Amino acid sequence: MAALLLLGRLVQDYVNSPHIMGDSVQLQPLTVLFARMLGGQLGGIAGVYLSVPAVAEAIHPTAGRNSNSVSHSITDRSMTFCSSRMFLGHG
Repeated sequence: MAALLLLGRLVQDYVNSPHIMGDSVQLQPLTVLFARMLGGQLGGIAGVYLSVPAVAEAIHPTAGRNSNSVSHSITDRSMTFCSSRMFLGHG
């Protein structure tokens, strides 16, 4: 049973996690894996958590900074909230 748990943890740490993180920050899974290992060696626990966003920012410095998309998403959320309150009779 312990071997099965260990195998599951290894697959999660070295296969699934880098792939999911890589997709969300537009990095290759191997890049994520190396960034986490290097971050852990240089900065400990904090380095593991901060390494992937730091590498993503270094490789894609302007990704996700479209001011129009931010303002539209905020506007869409507020409009949805307002319309749902009016639909429910609270507005």
